[in-house]
Amino acid sequence: VEGPPPRPLRREGEPHEPLLIFPEGSITNGAGLMRFARGAFRLGEEVQPVALRVTCPLPLAHDTLTSSLPRNFARALFQPWHVAEVTLLPAVAPAPAEAAEETAARTAALIAAELGVPATRWSSADKAELKRRYGLL
Repeated sequence: VEGPPPRPLRREGEPHEPLLIFPEGSITNGAGLMRFARGAFRLGEEVQPVALRVTCPLPLAHDTLTSSLPRNFARALFQPWHVAEVTLLPAVAPAPAEAAEETAARTAALIAAELGVPATRWSSADKAELKRRYGLL
C-alpha cells in the first residue's frame, strides 16, 4: 500500500522509547533470511539491527512450513536447553531520499552476512501463499 509516511511517533528533539520488531514477519528454518517488511522502515528513523542465532543440543527438526507455531513451540519444549547468541550490528540510518524498501534490504543484508545465510527475496506473504496453494495450513 502506497501513501504518505506514517505520522511521527514523537516530536522532533524529544527522546523516544525503543521499539522491537521482527521484520521478517514469520519464522524460518534458518537457511535464509526472508525479505523484510518495510513498515517500520517507513518511519525514517535509525534502526539497530540485531542478529539472533538460536541453537539446540538435540536434532529435533522444526518444520516452519507444515507445522503451526504452537507445534514448533511444543517441539522446542523437548530441548533440555537453548543457546541464544545475540549480536548487535552497526546502526543503519536511511540515506537521503532512500525508499523504505532499500533501507530494509540493506538492513537484511547486514544481518544475513552476520548469520552466514542469504537474504532472500521471499516474504512472509509468499510463505503464506505457498502454504495456501499446497493446503499446508
